Amino acid sequence: MTPFEALSAVCVAIVVCVVNAGTDNETAAVSSQYFLLRQDLLSRETVVGKVPPGGGTKNVTVSVSMTPIDVLDVDDVRQVVTSSVILTVSWTDPTLSWNDTSGQYSNLSSIELAGEEVWKPHVLFVNGASDTRMLDTYMGGTVRVQATGKVSLMSSPVLAFTCKMDLRVYPFDTQQCRMLMYINGIVGIEAVPTEMRSLSLRVVEDELAVSAEWSLEMLQVERRTLPGTDDVFLEYTWTLKRKTTYFVISFIVPIVMTSYMNVLVFIIPAENGEKISYLVSIFVSNAVFLGFCTNEMPQGLGSTPLVMYLVLGIMAESGILLIISSLILRRFHRNQQPNNRDLDPDYATLSAGSKLALPSNAVQPLENSANGDEYGDQPRRRPACPDCRVGNLDTVLFGVAFTINTMFVVLLLVHMM
Repeated sequence: MTPFEALSAVCVAIVVCVVNAGTDNETAAVSSQYFLLRQDLLSRETVVGKVPPGGGTKNVTVSVSMTPIDVLDVDDVRQVVTSSVILTVSWTDPTLSWNDTSGQYSNLSSIELAGEEVWKPHVLFVNGASDTRMLDTYMGGTVRVQATGKVSLMSSPVLAFTCKMDLRVYPFDTQQCRMLMYINGIVGIEAVPTEMRSLSLRVVEDELAVSAEWSLEMLQVERRTLPGTDDVFLEYTWTLKRKTTYFVISFIVPIVMTSYMNVLVFIIPAENGEKISYLVSIFVSNAVFLGFCTNEMPQGLGSTPLVMYLVLGIMAESGILLIISSLILRRFHRNQQPNNRDLDPDYATLSAGSKLALPSNAVQPLENSANGDEYGDQPRRRPACPDCRVGNLDTVLFGVAFTINTMFVVLLLVHMM
């Protein structure tokens, strides 16, 4: 290394040391000013005593903003909705403000304090379904205090609230659930819902939402006042829509296909002998599928889903078609047997080349001019075609059953959608 290179390296090292020392001194100064500001705010009597802004004699405006992240669970039986949200509560406390015109606090514009060290409004979850309805548990973190005295508290709780659901059009249902949030703890508090931005809500849903069954279509908030009092509460209306792809593929489509498989029994010929076994197979498969449907559908509710009537209707259709097919087969086999009423009891069958003696009062049979056979040689059958009659009856019943089945399925699906 040349003397010039060595001198350059020494100069660079000296400059780096000077810069680092200056940075460390500046950081230490800012930290010291931050600590002084914190001590100044927490030493004030109103802050130590957690006195509400204005000493409890003036109205305090509390702004509440709630942004949903995801619908975690919807319990159809308990009628409880569980969701994760981002909750922001802000208010202005003049006792937490400071003026740094002299640069005493290094021009700090905000500071973070522990939530237990300052006054906070009490947020009550009115229709909460969990053990903790007071949101103070979720509001025990840090608060950000600005120089103007504005205090903001942000938390990410998991909220469970009750919801009265109408599942008549399951699985194509859309539920509107109300969540009531009550701000209390001081007379004269005024809760103001912060306007939500639909763009930011959509971004949050697209990035974080993981629910496979439900999607949040809309979230509205209104400010309401309790009748006869000055107390106010916020009413959030959640519009939840069920995702129907899974239910249509694994539930609705098999039901509709099974209903038309019942009608196909009239296509099977009566002489085939498989009508009853075919219907019994369909009936057994319907019974097994009904057990699957019972596990998937909501239970213990006052209103029965229309899709349940569709399943029961198909079961009833299988039973009715089983009875009709049994009557058709009974008629078919009866027509296949000889009609003994057409036989003349006064005559007996003549053996080949011989004739038995007849009663004295019997009328002699006439000779058949066409083939020379005598009238009593062979028993007479009905001239009608029994297979043709049963086939025509099957065709008519197929058309009637297909039409009724289509009308029933379409009517229920239209009401569900």
